Amino acid sequence: MSDNKNNISKFENNDEFNSLLNAAEQGNAKAQCKLGVCYMAGKCVKQDYAEAVKLFRKAADQGLAATQYNLGLCYHNGEGVPQDDAKAAEWWQKAAEQGFTPAQLMLSDCYLNGKGVERNLAESMEWLRKAADQGLAHAQFVLGCCYMNGDGGEKNPAEAVNWFRKAADQGFAPAQCKLGYCYMDGDGVEKDPVEAFNWWSKAAEQDDDVAQYNIGVCYVAGEGVEKDPAEAIKWLRMAAGWCRHTFCYYAGIAGIPLSVVQSIVGHMSPEMTKHYSAHASMEDKRRGMERLSFFTQEALPAADEEPERAELRQMIDNMPLEKVRAMLQFAKNVN
Repeated sequence: MSDNKNNISKFENNDEFNSLLNAAEQGNAKAQCKLGVCYMAGKCVKQDYAEAVKLFRKAADQGLAATQYNLGLCYHNGEGVPQDDAKAAEWWQKAAEQGFTPAQLMLSDCYLNGKGVERNLAESMEWLRKAADQGLAHAQFVLGCCYMNGDGGEKNPAEAVNWFRKAADQGFAPAQCKLGYCYMDGDGVEKDPVEAFNWWSKAAEQDDDVAQYNIGVCYVAGEGVEKDPAEAIKWLRMAAGWCRHTFCYYAGIAGIPLSVVQSIVGHMSPEMTKHYSAHASMEDKRRGMERLSFFTQEALPAADEEPERAELRQMIDNMPLEKVRAMLQFAKNVN
């Protein structure tokens, strides 16, 4: 590691960093882990995944769980080493057995999907519950989803709500958003639109775009809050990116040509449209389309609307703004 000092650039006189470097060179596992993170992120040193892996391996071989987890991530992502799911699972197993909750969660996913290990649903649930019982919010959220969907056993919406609440109380935005759906739909808990709005508000404050969209719809429909068009527009604008995700995804399923989808959503390139199509979970997209259709229906004429009103509405939609203003003035004079 004698070449490390040549990569410190403007931080070469930083006493704190030099102390970290010296400790790592002397074999301190925690220092090796921290220095590896520096190389991984390009913090204080030139970014170098391979050097990060070397440091992680030294600390991992000493049994440091956090670094075993980091080394697993390197193999999982193919950063500094060839991508290898089996190696990732092997290192996560070592960290998980020491009670390191992020590794337990990742190992659970490995067993669930057969990544690097033979698929084993029971083993997956066991590791997931260990992480959730230790208070890892993300694991609690995933466990709640399992109870809600019946993964690993029978569906139990009430138990799902219990785990969503544990994660939501820790400020985990996806759980807050899911809890909002539970209260809005009366799924596992008594239906309460006000409580749904409150949980979505907590998630929206953390820039969760699904929650921002749901708040916008609440203001449109007056669900859990009084109708407020101005607030609706504000929140729906914040959630515009997520609406693109949902629309792009379902447009692809419907077979709408990419060029047409691109022209609708306003992306500069087909690659960006593909990027939006690949994000958000299937369940969130399904719910989003349901609520999106409700929102658009609010703006449509009623089914029993008089033909004359419908025709006038269509004419106005296609008129230049100046003509609309002139017609509006004429109507005011008639009244």
